[in-house]
Amino acid sequence: MAQRKDPVSVGFAFSLGHSSVVILAGVMVVGGASLVGHLRGWAKETSATPDCG
Repeated sequence: MAQRKDPVSVGFAFSLGHSSVVILAGVMVVGGASLVGHLRGWAKETSATPDCG
């Protein structure tokens, strides 16, 4: 049989899980953007194309 739980505790557990996922997604987006920025800078520094500017 299903266990009966207090609706407040179920809502609290859901909110903690949801906020954890949102925070993790935000950290991944910031980390990914930082990585792309570093890779673009590295590619620009190591490019074999002469700078004509």
